[in-house]
Amino acid sequence: MRKLVYIAVVALFFGFTSNFTQAQTPQPVAKETQTVPLLTSNSVAAQYQGGLFGYNKKEKGTLFFDDSNQRLVFRDEAGKERFGLPYKSLNVVYGDSKSVRPAGATVASAIPAPYGANIPFAFIRSKRRFIILEFADPDANVSGTTSFRLENKDLLASAVRTLGEKAELAKRGDAYYRPRD
Repeated sequence: MRKLVYIAVVALFFGFTSNFTQAQTPQPVAKETQTVPLLTSNSVAAQYQGGLFGYNKKEKGTLFFDDSNQRLVFRDEAGKERFGLPYKSLNVVYGDSKSVRPAGATVASAIPAPYGANIPFAFIRSKRRFIILEFADPDANVSGTTSFRLENKDLLASAVRTLGEKAELAKRGDAYYRPRD
């Protein structure tokens, strides 16, 4: 009788573990055929976040793809050119996002309220999307990183692809980079 119970327990154990391992086998992943469209215009609204020498202040403006001079130009809201980066100086171009709590939600969640009425404000988050450019500045003989804030995910993906292709960078995942010679 003892042997029969032992065999039944072992059989159940192996039966359960075989079902678990079968469920954990990797499933084939379908290739994504959807491609990100290129930008339809030569400019995109952006906010400069910092990173270039001599330009420390955040400011709103426009990123302009100057194909005739092979460079990316940032213009302020008045349309005045602030600075430009040659396509050849770009080493890496990629998009990034950061989840932040808006200032109003931070203030509202800190106000004392009865019965925890302010708790929902602590869960309010918004996404900020950035295009990150790593470059080698030929004038100063240094390299650096700069970033621009864009409005939404689709615009960010299109801007990254457009800039990556115009700068003749190689694609790796969602980013573009300049391979070593």
